[in-house]
Amino acid sequence: MTDQITLSAATVTLLSDACKAEIAAHLGLAPTSPLATPSTIAAVPDDGWDYAEFGLQAARAFLQGCSDRTKEVLALMVTEDSFSLRALEREAKAGESGLRGVWTGLTKRTRTITGDPSSALIIWDEVPEKGDFIGRLTPVTLDSFRRALAE
Repeated sequence: MTDQITLSAATVTLLSDACKAEIAAHLGLAPTSPLATPSTIAAVPDDGWDYAEFGLQAARAFLQGCSDRTKEVLALMVTEDSFSLRALEREAKAGESGLRGVWTGLTKRTRTITGDPSSALIIWDEVPEKGDFIGRLTPVTLDSFRRALAE
């Protein structure tokens, strides 16, 4: 079993450069790669939702309870830092609103893993002029799913 420690972005900013470098080395990051700080983390809206932050172990557990279709859509979602809902529907060969069951499954699984009934996995930003939505995950969750899906 792997140990897990979670540090908030605010806490990371308080660490010395040497400490940040040591943590980065243990995580297998390039020595020149900065750890995420508030200036490098995409803003998470303060809209009343608790956006899930899954580490690698939580992402693995999440995937164990997902259907193949949900895993396929998740893999498409994490190829980039964000995704267009309409483009994702096309890539997944689903019609408009054709992924409704996947969204329901993702929401239920997120709330099961977090134990939080108001937890959400996807941060949605509307693109009003296009009738589309842009979805994204928190940076930690995005990285964890990328790694878990690659295993």
